[in-house]
Amino acid sequence: AVACPGNSSAVPNFVFSNACTCNLGFAGTITAVRGGAGVAGNCSAVPCPANSTGTFVHTNCTCRAGFVGLITPLRGDDGFDGSCIAAACPGNSSGATGLV
Repeated sequence: AVACPGNSSAVPNFVFSNACTCNLGFAGTITAVRGGAGVAGNCSAVPCPANSTGTFVHTNCTCRAGFVGLITPLRGDDGFDGSCIAAACPGNSSGATGLV
């Protein structure tokens, strides 16, 4: 097995001993170098998505006031799943959606 780049880890039980994947909340591309000489690439922290507070997905994002949803760190191209959408006004009330 080879050492994986920062913010990544070895893929468990994978056919190839030099397979790495970005950690939860990170995105990037890691590829095996020909001849089994290691891996190349990197993984970068994914910023929190629109309408959320926080800096990076791996350090937790929460929806801003007036928005609802859940942001879950994942491995993969986006580095997260979910979104924050405008909260609807409750029954028997008026106002703009997403405003507090």
